[in-house]
Amino acid sequence: MLRRPKQEQLEALLENWQEEMQKLDAESLERPAFSSKRAEVLTEALVRQFVTITPIAVKNFDRQQWKEYGGVWISMHDRLWLFVAAERAFVGALGGQGEEYLRLIEEVSGRMQGLMPWARVLAQVDEQIAETLADLQRPRDLRDPADEAVRLVSLLRANQGLLGDALQLPESALLPLDQAAEALLLVSEEALMERLSALQDTMFRAYTIWTRAYRLLAVMGRFLLREQADAAVKFPDALPVPILPVVP
Repeated sequence: MLRRPKQEQLEALLENWQEEMQKLDAESLERPAFSSKRAEVLTEALVRQFVTITPIAVKNFDRQQWKEYGGVWISMHDRLWLFVAAERAFVGALGGQGEEYLRLIEEVSGRMQGLMPWARVLAQVDEQIAETLADLQRPRDLRDPADEAVRLVSLLRANQGLLGDALQLPESALLPLDQAAEALLLVSEEALMERLSALQDTMFRAYTIWTRAYRLLAVMGRFLLREQADAAVKFPDALPVPILPVVP
């Protein structure tokens, strides 16, 4: 298990990474698709797996390339705790709604991920649906995850006729995501208040720093193990845990 830094260490990370965070273009920032608890699980597994491919990486990259990748790997824990620190500050400022915000982020993103198999079936038979799905699956920028959830539910509701009888989703499978998205929108309205905007911006910047590094190393890991059938299992994408509406 990862050892969580003390509060003063987390605050120091926020200060030490401030310059790096401010270098990020505001339009390029990504919005968390899950809480830092999920990020901890993903980071711990990534760092552990990366140790096993170090000998392969050294043989495949020149010294400068390995210095870059290795440096990112070494800093993964700091990047994770930076996200943890920024999230904690933002959630703390939300007061009593903080924990509800985290729960809803996990639920909305998880339910969206759980509905993706049905959306992919639709994408195979309709080019416009495929374009919409591709947009929804791009790294999340500052668009509200609740808005994206509503788009996905609308897409599935409007195109049930393209699914065979065995794959059609009942309304009871779509309604929970709709309801969770609406609840998240209500909680998020608090984050639009001026007193929280700076903290939210910092959280987005910290998450962007973490997720970009994670994505870089995961892609590299899958490349180096491309001949192994379980490469994607060892180096998964940074995605929420899916909540399946029904058993496929």
